[in-house]
Amino acid sequence: MNSVTFDLETITPLFLGGADGQPEMRAPSFKGLMRYWWRAVRGDEEIALKTDEDDLFGSTAQKAPFKIKLISSQPKTGRFNPLPHKDTSRFTFPGIVNSHKFKIELYGNNTILPYCEAVFKIAFLLGGVGKRSRRGFGSLSYSPEITSSMNELPNNLFESLKIIKDDFTLTSSNPIIKRKSSSNYNYPFIKEIYLGNKAFSDSQELLMLIGKASHDQCDRALGNATPRMASPVVVSICKIDSRFFPIITKMNSSFPQDYPRYNKQKQNDFIKQVTGV
Repeated sequence: MNSVTFDLETITPLFLGGADGQPEMRAPSFKGLMRYWWRAVRGDEEIALKTDEDDLFGSTAQKAPFKIKLISSQPKTGRFNPLPHKDTSRFTFPGIVNSHKFKIELYGNNTILPYCEAVFKIAFLLGGVGKRSRRGFGSLSYSPEITSSMNELPNNLFESLKIIKDDFTLTSSNPIIKRKSSSNYNYPFIKEIYLGNKAFSDSQELLMLIGKASHDQCDRALGNATPRMASPVVVSICKIDSRFFPIITKMNSSFPQDYPRYNKQKQNDFIKQVTGV
């Protein structure tokens, strides 16, 4: 069995905890992130998707063809404001601090390992781990990096997507990547991917921008309803050459039929406010 090792580093506070609510890191959380984004890339009919999902990630009837191992020292922890655009110290979450370094090892044969690498890269570029990960928290950088410059990012992101599902178009402007097919399955799959046009020297400044945009464009279209739904617009933070950029993924809005009325334009307004275009 072959392996590949990724050196990871937290670039925004990571709110991931165990049953006692204390911050901790566990391999199943990262495998779960890979599973979620694999489904989001595929965008297939549910029955066929479930069969392929079991083949890749395993089920009660079969083992997964790859393994994931997390290697980490005890991380430093603290309490962080999950709403950084609001100046309050009363509302905080316990979390793992920025700059915590750890490793993830993927194990598999020569056939499955390159595929799993592509899933890994997409998951850690487009998503984060733990609470508030749809708003930039729990973002990670890793080495070997998918790219060393912002100019290379769109094409390298596109090539990794194609390994999983050849259903995307690369453009020269935002959205930088679009799904070609007009699937309408009732679950969150990737429709468009946007890149911010401004580099930030500090991840906290970018978290504040994301938080303010979420506040300014507050609407049920972004998941702000009762019962609360996960936002179909996901913002992750990418670190390239010591600078930070937002990556926004617009998912299919799979709200239930009885979901309250919402203004879908607010999704686009949120994206424009964060990307600056």
